[in-house]
Amino acid sequence: KKNNNNNNETNNDTKSSSTPTPITQGPIRIFVAGDRTQVGKSSICLGLLGTLLHKLNYSPKTLAYIKPATQCEESQLVTQYCESV
Repeated sequence: KKNNNNNNETNNDTKSSSTPTPITQGPIRIFVAGDRTQVGKSSICLGLLGTLLHKLNYSPKTLAYIKPATQCEESQLVTQYCESV
């Protein structure tokens, strides 16, 4: 929005911070759901875990992944990733 000086400067009422706010009230729980199989839920989880580990520098010891139900008994890609870090 413009300020009252009638020039092209912008008035920034709010400042955004690039530093993440520390978590002080327990864990964050994220539930990733889809209405059917093969819609990208595991890919989303891999992206979230990778970002937390490599971009936001979370320790692997502070993260958890649970796949509550699965229709196949093969080793899942997200499980393989978690076991490798």
